Amino acid sequence: MEQQHNERLPLELSSQLVSIMTTEHYTLQTGRSMTISEANGRSSLFVGAVSSGLVALALVGQISHLGTAFFMFSLVVLPTLLFMGLITFERVLQSGSADIIYARGINRIRHLYLEYARRCSPTSSSPLMMIPVCPWRPLGRCIDPGGRSFYRWLA
Repeated sequence: MEQQHNERLPLELSSQLVSIMTTEHYTLQTGRSMTISEANGRSSLFVGAVSSGLVALALVGQISHLGTAFFMFSLVVLPTLLFMGLITFERVLQSGSADIIYARGINRIRHLYLEYARRCSPTSSSPLMMIPVCPWRPLGRCIDPGGRSFYRWLA
């Protein structure tokens, strides 16, 4: 079965295939950075809204001496913050699942490059050959196709 898998791969990467894979890798990496940027932006906006809401509640509480105005104001502010928090959480969760899809695509491209590098020089000790290959095992022990084991700390 292993030989059949190796026979499917041509001996060299064509320049068109390298160009396509490089472009795809760049596109996936850009998608990942956009999802991370969006999650950071949404989270910081929510934290800022919570902070502003709590400061406003404290000021209204001091002015009204925790009277009816404070309770009416808190009945407006707190549900709004709760709704904003739920929407923020849901969107960050959605963008996180997209980030996983992008990372898997990048990992597949990386596997392609490593397979060609191993076929070109199987006994090489170049830095490219020392890259660990481990699909989605955070904090776990990984063994690459060459038989070397690695500890991968980041997913």
